[in-house]
Amino acid sequence: MRKSLTSSLKKQITQKWNEQFPGLGVYKPMWLLNICGPLAVGIALLVKSDKTVYEPVFHIHNLCKDSEVISLNVPIDALYIYADDTRNEYLEVSRKFKENIYIPINGDVSLTALMENLKKYFDITCFKANLLQIMVYLAVWSGKEEIYDDVKHFVENKLNDCPEMFGTEIVRKEFIETLPKSIDECEKMRAIVREQEEKLKLTKLPHREMII
Repeated sequence: MRKSLTSSLKKQITQKWNEQFPGLGVYKPMWLLNICGPLAVGIALLVKSDKTVYEPVFHIHNLCKDSEVISLNVPIDALYIYADDTRNEYLEVSRKFKENIYIPINGDVSLTALMENLKKYFDITCFKANLLQIMVYLAVWSGKEEIYDDVKHFVENKLNDCPEMFGTEIVRKEFIETLPKSIDECEKMRAIVREQEEKLKLTKLPHREMII
């Protein structure tokens, strides 16, 4: 019979993952996060229904939008890992995350370099609309017209080239309406980021700079 994920075992697993990613802090048991500019960056270890396995998911969360919870945006998931993990499969998953993630987990991050990574990642992710939305929010948060103009051009091209990501034209138009429209919203967004850190209890997590 497979071992179930008890509170004690969850704590041990969280610690093992934190040892692989020391730049992250423990947000909750089975959830590691740090803050990079307006993004929460983390790894959620999602416990599945029978509680004998968990699914590691690398993700980001956009703090520029008001939210009640941390969302698993633009996720990179992995195969399930058994609670007992006698073969230390989590080490291989950790290695693959380190090789394939689109934003560094440690150190300060260049926004322009991140944008280029996200442009490349667009081609392989299944969460294309989600990625485009975050790119626009990051561009507005930067307050830099040249960054916003570049991202706006990229997003508009993808909206025209890949309409299938929305299913219908109505959904596509509704999505466009949700996007911020100008860098004039920069200061408002930065205030929301500060509010979200307090609201979601993120202030004590490790923080990094996003360099503009």
